Amino acid sequence: MNSRAAAATADIAKADQTSACRPTALQTPDVDTQADPRSLIGARIAAARVLVGPKAKAMGQDNLLFAANAVHRKAQRSPRDYDARSASIALWREEAAAWARANDAGPGIGEATRLRAYQEQWSLALDPPPVPAFQDRSALATAYVLERSAAGLPYAIAQRPSPTPVPVKDLIEHYKDDPEVRTRYYGQFARYIESHLDRFSTLSAIADADRAGVHALRLYEAPTRLWHVEEVTQFPSGAHRLPSGAILSASGRSLGPSFIAELPGGQFVHVDARGTVKRLAGAVVRADGELHASAVLRAYGLAAQDPGGTGGPGAEYVVRAARRDAMPLRELVIGQRKQALGTAITQWKKDNYQASWGESIMGTIIPFYDVYHQLKWDPGYRVQFEDIAWDSVGLALTVASVAMIGLGGPAGVAAAAGAIRAAVGQGVREMVKAGLRSVVRHFSLKALLLQGAREAADFVVPVFSARELLRGIGHLAPLGKRAMLTALKETAATMQGADPRLLLDGIYEHLARTGAAGKTATPESIRRTLQAAAARPVPSRVYRGHSGNAGRKMLQAGVSIRPGTTGDDILVACIVHSASTGGSCGKVLSLSADRSVAVRFGKERPEPHLFAIDTTSAPGDFRTVEDILLNEGPRLVQQGKIQPGTLRAAIQNTLLHEESEIFYMGGSIPDRLIKTVSALPA
Repeated sequence: MNSRAAAATADIAKADQTSACRPTALQTPDVDTQADPRSLIGARIAAARVLVGPKAKAMGQDNLLFAANAVHRKAQRSPRDYDARSASIALWREEAAAWARANDAGPGIGEATRLRAYQEQWSLALDPPPVPAFQDRSALATAYVLERSAAGLPYAIAQRPSPTPVPVKDLIEHYKDDPEVRTRYYGQFARYIESHLDRFSTLSAIADADRAGVHALRLYEAPTRLWHVEEVTQFPSGAHRLPSGAILSASGRSLGPSFIAELPGGQFVHVDARGTVKRLAGAVVRADGELHASAVLRAYGLAAQDPGGTGGPGAEYVVRAARRDAMPLRELVIGQRKQALGTAITQWKKDNYQASWGESIMGTIIPFYDVYHQLKWDPGYRVQFEDIAWDSVGLALTVASVAMIGLGGPAGVAAAAGAIRAAVGQGVREMVKAGLRSVVRHFSLKALLLQGAREAADFVVPVFSARELLRGIGHLAPLGKRAMLTALKETAATMQGADPRLLLDGIYEHLARTGAAGKTATPESIRRTLQAAAARPVPSRVYRGHSGNAGRKMLQAGVSIRPGTTGDDILVACIVHSASTGGSCGKVLSLSADRSVAVRFGKERPEPHLFAIDTTSAPGDFRTVEDILLNEGPRLVQQGKIQPGTLRAAIQNTLLHEESEIFYMGGSIPDRLIKTVSALPA
């Protein structure tokens, strides 16, 4: 310990007891934000804690996440490395168990089902299907003409040169009938149905069910009872009825077949014709085991005219339902969704075909022309039904939410949404990756220090057979623990060796994107402002508004400097002070080059006085806050002495408050440096 620190040790006995001290509120999302174990990322962190054991208590959850990702990546890169695969399996099984516990998995969910469900969730999150986005024939014809033009191929439609150019609309109308355009039009639907419909149906149905309060794990349960609602027909008011209750009017509108299921535990859900799940409350089943018609109408969001009746047909509805053998709810929900999506695609295909003038005429004079035409050109000719619409941004946000469930708080979710929309032209998979990367960085700025070595948001789904996953866990757990500890050491070493500018650049980008440093701030303007302030020399005189009098001039700091204390302890206290909304309660003394700032703060204290301090008598012992934040902050984060969120909050406060803040590196300020003490008006 140097002489300055030794002197500070003697000077600092206690905090200024007369100082007005408000509770400190640290703006450190890295500390306050905890990963929700219901999410995939939260389950991974929880599993890492289990494998590491008691040592995990002293480790940040972000470090555990990065290390767990590294364990899985190693197994993926080295499929023949038995130890690496075994460690990944041990971690994966713990993840699935933590995820199932957090989501209240029922007793009927065995380990094999749990592992399958967990793997499916990760697979859908990291490799989501594209949304069913199709082009009409005009768009395809336009693209085809542009392709021919770019390739130097002829695309003229006039047999002889014309003194006037052919209107573009006529050119496009002509090429709409080209066999290549027709093939492309129908081919886009067939390719999507063959390659993506299964996964998109699964993802959209699971996401909708989760929003309705039915978790993906519950979908794997087999209902205790199941009813097929074969028909719900709605008739207009005033439809004619016979005395028997039958309806004469033939103008009814069928609402489509659906199912009502009773899950283990007695909860009832309705699965409509689109595969949308809705929880049902109130009386659902009559004493004879049949459904109340009013319950079916409630499921559709309709109001029965006699909701308290016996369940017979209401005045405007006819309900027909029958018991069915139970099947897994997941199979039912996804099957309904897939059928509805398939028919919706077929309907869109028909509605947007844009028949040319010639085809319209042919359709009116040749019997069965439509059937012949579609059988010739459409490899996936089917019957039409109804529409279900998703957009790519909505899908990507849904997928990302499955993985993170509010990770990073509302600001983290907003950051993910912004990143997803910014990547909208890159496809759903890249949009989801951008969202996950953004939220992980918001959750922990340490991820920025891993750039260049590996991508912190590079989550992977290990490929294991069911037999591998279900083999004995006893000998795998030690391998998993050892791999986690090794990965933690490697992560720490990577962070310490990283370029600190990566962290600062990430903070500048975050503050600019969120507007936390002002609406007009950009990463470059923030960088220039801080660098200019950090380069400015400390003025010869600085000020402190403080409690005191002429007989007691010592400015005492409350930071406890004991033998072995280093200068980093004071630096940490300075950064924590700047990151806080209520100061540090005297642990370090904040000075200002601006006299008016010191006066303003001094007036808030009892016996307010203004202290003028000479900095020239202790060269190098005073530092501006910007100097500390830029030149010491990243190093302290890398060494684990402060959280990156604390550094971010300190930079944000420094930019917003503009207090010209300066700190003394020796703790309490000795009397010899205090030049004047003047009372301030109370």
